[in-house]
Amino acid sequence: MSRQFLDLVPKNEKLREAFRIYLELQRKVMSDMSTLSEIPKEADPVDYAIYFSVRSFCEVFLNPELKPKLLQLKREISRVELDKQFVVEQAK
Repeated sequence: MSRQFLDLVPKNEKLREAFRIYLELQRKVMSDMSTLSEIPKEADPVDYAIYFSVRSFCEVFLNPELKPKLLQLKREISRVELDKQFVVEQAK
């Protein structure tokens, strides 16, 4: 994730709180990914990086201790969606 994206500050107050929680979760993914120290010799480097990224995502988001944080993020997004400018019509 680019530094520029991490430095964004939404103007919308509700979105700002949702984004703060989202970044907190993203940092946990990045922290888990930082444990990657060595790519196995028999592994393709790109494939291994993708594998490790997906694995880190799963580890973080399936962690039961983070469920309250995910639910809080969902609540904040629901608050943002009350503002009609953020609602996207679903394709039929």
